[in-house]
Amino acid sequence: MALPDALVIANPRSRLLSDAAQRAEVEREIRDAVRARTGVDLAWADGDRAAVKAALDAAVARRAPLVVALGGDGTIRLAAEHLVGTGIPLAVIPAGTGNLFSGALGLPVRRRSAIRAIAEGGEREVDAGSVAWTVGGDLAGGEGPAGPPRSGAGTFVVACGSGFDARVMAAANDAAKRRVGRAAYFAAAASLVPGLTAHPHRIEVDGEAHELMALAVLVVNAGELIPGVVAPRLPISANDGLFDVLVVRASGVIGGIVGGLELLARTQVGWSGTGSSLRVRGRHVAVSSAPPEVIEVDGDVLGRGSFVADVLPGALRVVVPHATG
Repeated sequence: MALPDALVIANPRSRLLSDAAQRAEVEREIRDAVRARTGVDLAWADGDRAAVKAALDAAVARRAPLVVALGGDGTIRLAAEHLVGTGIPLAVIPAGTGNLFSGALGLPVRRRSAIRAIAEGGEREVDAGSVAWTVGGDLAGGEGPAGPPRSGAGTFVVACGSGFDARVMAAANDAAKRRVGRAAYFAAAASLVPGLTAHPHRIEVDGEAHELMALAVLVVNAGELIPGVVAPRLPISANDGLFDVLVVRASGVIGGIVGGLELLARTQVGWSGTGSSLRVRGRHVAVSSAPPEVIEVDGDVLGRGSFVADVLPGALRVVVPHATG
């Protein structure tokens, strides 16, 4: 019986697929690396979301030896939704704007190094998260009139957020991200600074409730603010079976800056010295606000609402440059 093919899912808007000649070269390099690792050929899926999900369903059903995600955190999230708990390894070729998941795991950022890791690398089990949400309002940015509530659920690998972080994601349009990369997020954040305002939030972590005014709430599984450049002094682990919940409590520009800097500088969990920020850890986190704030999951803005997240310890197997357990 012939072995099943490996699968590549790709964001068709990726810069690595920007022209026919480069696309052909990338496909050849990935095919050679996959054959070196698994001894099988590969199938390629880069159509609309429905087609990619169907390809992933088929890959899981036939127990494909490997799935390769070429894209950013959204592409990785789509793969993870199908691969968590299956044991099928996921290889990543970072080609997004933030590439937060790749940065957190120390995966190569250069194309050829990432492809070489497919051929030569080891595997590592990392945590993922499951999330359920209820939202209303404008899906694009949460600013429209509230409509009928909509519920959904999925998997995430980096973070879920409520408040300022989610608003930045909504304000950074795709054209700007393709044109200037990460700078699009900084530009979006700058445009929102004049309106920085905290809102009442309820944050429940493993049964302990915190009711407070918050500018931003992040439930983080893995990631750095800017991969390889800016990260909290107290690291966020991708395989400790816990989320890190980061809260900027203060309102206004100065308060927001102070709260953000305190989150980066602290080396222990709990309240910061000024009370402008809070960091706690847990396995089950529920976040809501009144009125409902904008929420996002791995950079996908869902609208205004609430969410509940649960950690999935060691649920995702990832190809890494060297075996790390």
